[in-house]
Amino acid sequence: MIELNFVISPETHELVGEVTIAYVDETGKNGFVLTPARPLNEWAGFGVYDIKV
Repeated sequence: MIELNFVISPETHELVGEVTIAYVDETGKNGFVLTPARPLNEWAGFGVYDIKV
Protein backbone atom coordinates (compact mmCIF):
# COMPACT_ATOMS: atom_id res chain seq x y z
CA MET A 1 0.00 0.00 0.00
CA ILE A 2 1.30 3.45 -0.91
CA GLU A 3 0.45 6.41 1.27
CA LEU A 4 0.50 9.90 -0.21
CA ASN A 5 0.13 13.14 1.69
CA PHE A 6 -1.30 16.16 -0.11
CA VAL A 7 -0.87 19.70 1.11
CA ILE A 8 -3.32 22.51 0.42
CA SER A 9 -3.13 26.06 1.68
CA PRO A 10 -5.22 27.05 4.71
CA GLU A 11 -7.08 29.54 2.51
CA THR A 12 -8.04 26.84 0.01
CA HIS A 13 -9.11 24.48 2.80
CA GLU A 14 -11.28 27.21 4.32
CA LEU A 15 -12.88 27.86 0.93
CA VAL A 16 -13.56 24.27 -0.24
CA GLY A 17 -13.33 22.16 2.94
CA GLU A 18 -12.09 18.57 2.94
CA VAL A 19 -11.05 17.17 -0.43
CA THR A 20 -11.68 13.55 -1.40
CA ILE A 21 -9.38 11.94 -3.96
CA ALA A 22 -10.52 8.83 -5.85
CA TYR A 23 -9.09 6.95 -8.82
CA VAL A 24 -11.26 6.48 -11.94
CA ASP A 25 -10.49 3.86 -14.58
CA GLU A 26 -13.13 4.10 -17.29
CA THR A 27 -12.95 3.94 -21.06
CA GLY A 28 -11.40 7.18 -22.21
CA LYS A 29 -10.96 8.44 -18.65
CA ASN A 30 -8.44 7.29 -16.14
CA GLY A 31 -6.87 9.32 -13.40
CA PHE A 32 -7.74 10.96 -10.14
CA VAL A 33 -10.94 12.84 -9.34
CA LEU A 34 -10.66 15.52 -6.66
CA THR A 35 -13.99 16.33 -5.02
CA PRO A 36 -14.25 19.19 -2.50
CA ALA A 37 -16.75 19.15 0.36
CA ARG A 38 -17.95 22.59 -0.76
CA PRO A 39 -17.65 22.80 -4.56
CA LEU A 40 -16.98 26.24 -5.99
CA ASN A 41 -19.41 25.61 -8.85
CA GLU A 42 -21.53 22.83 -10.36
CA TRP A 43 -18.52 21.45 -12.31
CA ALA A 44 -16.07 21.23 -9.41
CA GLY A 45 -14.82 17.68 -8.81
CA PHE A 46 -15.87 16.24 -12.18
CA GLY A 47 -12.50 16.52 -13.93
CA VAL A 48 -10.00 13.70 -14.11
CA TYR A 49 -6.46 14.73 -13.20
CA ASP A 50 -3.04 13.13 -13.54
CA ILE A 51 -1.13 13.32 -10.28
CA LYS A 52 2.63 13.08 -10.73
CA VAL A 53 4.65 11.64 -7.85
